Amino acid sequence: MTYKTVKTVVTIGPASESYSTIRKMVAEGVRIFRLNLSHSDLRWHKDIISKIRNIERTTKEKLVIILDLPGPKLRIGKLPADKLEIKQGKVYTLGIKGDIPISREILNALSVKENIKLSDGKLELKPIKKNKESIIAKATNSYTLLSEQSINQNGLRYPSEYPTKNDVKAIRFGLKNKLNTFALSFISNAKDVEKVRKIAGKDSVLISKIERREGVDNFKEIVDASDIVMIARGDLGLNMDISNVPKLQEKFIVEAHQLRKPVIVATQVLESMVNSSIPTRAEADDVFTAVEEGTDALMLSEETAIGNYPVRSVKTLIHLIDTFKGEVMRKSDYAIRSEDDALAEAAVKLADSTDIRNLIIMTIDGASAFRLSRYFDSGIRLFALTPRFETFKKLTFGRSIEPFLYKDLNKGMESVKGYLRKKFKTRKSILVSGAFGKAGSTTKIEILDL
Repeated sequence: MTYKTVKTVVTIGPASESYSTIRKMVAEGVRIFRLNLSHSDLRWHKDIISKIRNIERTTKEKLVIILDLPGPKLRIGKLPADKLEIKQGKVYTLGIKGDIPISREILNALSVKENIKLSDGKLELKPIKKNKESIIAKATNSYTLLSEQSINQNGLRYPSEYPTKNDVKAIRFGLKNKLNTFALSFISNAKDVEKVRKIAGKDSVLISKIERREGVDNFKEIVDASDIVMIARGDLGLNMDISNVPKLQEKFIVEAHQLRKPVIVATQVLESMVNSSIPTRAEADDVFTAVEEGTDALMLSEETAIGNYPVRSVKTLIHLIDTFKGEVMRKSDYAIRSEDDALAEAAVKLADSTDIRNLIIMTIDGASAFRLSRYFDSGIRLFALTPRFETFKKLTFGRSIEPFLYKDLNKGMESVKGYLRKKFKTRKSILVSGAFGKAGSTTKIEILDL
């Protein structure tokens, strides 16, 4: 077991699909893997799941697999030869039979008032006019466009039923393979989350991706209905003015933590490492900012899915996190809204006023652990015991939380005590118990002799 503060989520793709590469990532401390179901077929994904499960058995580490649902397909269609060389200043048609094929739904949703952004904004087209069959636009830059790359526009509202047929198919694929942790793409409101929950089951772990204007507007209700929230900065920055994204990131981290839900910051974390063996200084600063603001996890996407340096990207991100972990801003503005909040703050003050740096938490639904993790800076470690596997998976995402799964919590307590004595050479710990009261509550705090 390798204790981590801010967690690393890794996307598996062609660059990282080998058993040896995934095994190396686990050796570096990665415990959460993401499979993007917008790409590759289900047979490929099933093979990756099998490899991860094999590594799990071999290493005896519990690994979490996220299945990222496609959502409403904001993508272009198939291009001749699977690519099209776009030339700056040249005019192109987007439509059912256009130079750039798009669906009728996307055509109807596009406006001539805003530039059209493709491939996560790497290509922009300026609309000239629109008719029933197509939209005519001029390229503002040159770019090699590939089949099925993303298409977006500021303020784009996509009129599609949620979840889509492909989402339902993907959920059933996950359940068949004993996976029920899903990332929800392009959701608009809490009803979208609830619809997925009905299909995936009440014990499913649902990660809501905030990546469109409606998600921003309905953030609180989405977080209430979700288990985890992901700030998907790529599409978010395409769907609104990019200058709004940094402030929203900071705001959403604090608001989600207030609601005791962990946060993943995603997209372009170390994007230059797709082609470079080192990150840019700006990317290092971006990681610093996310860690300082209190994010629970950072996610690598293209860096590990299609990049030239997947393992090095993982090592680099973990190194940056380990270097910056002491810089977290202590959030003193969390309101005391209940007795449980007051008890959590008391546990923090007890840790601050003693040399005891380890806190053991017994929890049913994870609320006690997440309530505590939002306060923590470097040097204080949380070890959370739960009898529920779904809670264990949620805790895996939590900042400074090391989760333990034990049906018998008394047996688990002895195991954790032994681990702390051996790993940290410590004789005392603070016990924060919430497992024996009602879910979501904290019932007692005491100092334990290990």
